[in-house]
Amino acid sequence: MEGDIMINTEKVSWNDEREEMIEKIISKTGVTREQAEEALEKNNGDLLDAMIYVERTYGLASKAAQANTAQPEQQVRTQESAQTVESTQTAQNAQTVESTHTAQNTQTAQNTQTEQNTQYYQSAKTTDNTAKFQEEKQQDDSYKCFGEKFAKLMKILFSNNIDIYKDGVQAATLPIGVVLIMMICSANLLMAVMIISLFFGVSYKLSGPQFDRPSANMVMDSVYTAAQKLKVLIFGR
Repeated sequence: MEGDIMINTEKVSWNDEREEMIEKIISKTGVTREQAEEALEKNNGDLLDAMIYVERTYGLASKAAQANTAQPEQQVRTQESAQTVESTQTAQNAQTVESTHTAQNTQTAQNTQTEQNTQYYQSAKTTDNTAKFQEEKQQDDSYKCFGEKFAKLMKILFSNNIDIYKDGVQAATLPIGVVLIMMICSANLLMAVMIISLFFGVSYKLSGPQFDRPSANMVMDSVYTAAQKLKVLIFGR
């Protein structure tokens, strides 16, 4: 029920907004309601695009129709004026010239406004596209950085090893990455096995590009030595 109310509210809001846009188009351009609705539908409800569409599609045609309608009336008035007084003819001619200039100025202003609207729309689109491009580039850079760090970590984990020794003789080698996976799966069991194995002469050493130095195994050696001393204290040998 709540979802239906929200949907109905959204429909009413959209209808109100659409009605306002239709009224604006009619008041600004003087086209019919059907033409205004057509302009909105063909431009996906974008008011600016619809206004530009109306100016380009109906602007010149409607003025031509008005001019054609006005011409017979002007001719009749001219003929009547010619039959009456020559001064009236002169006044009407002057008025006709003034009206022509006014119409030309109006047309020029409308063309200028249309060009300004077009430039504004194109500028807005360019700004929006630039922002989207920058956002996508930042996301790509983040993914690339994460991928590089992950690849570097995997290289370290699988290019370095844990060597297993039994009574001073190397018995096995496992990549650190494999040991880490085993710890994730069963950390308690693995730690228990490693600690118990120390009392049976098993030792562990790190090897590889990042651990090929004596200081890297100081902890391992200390743990092994401590286990052997504890073994002597407990078992006497």
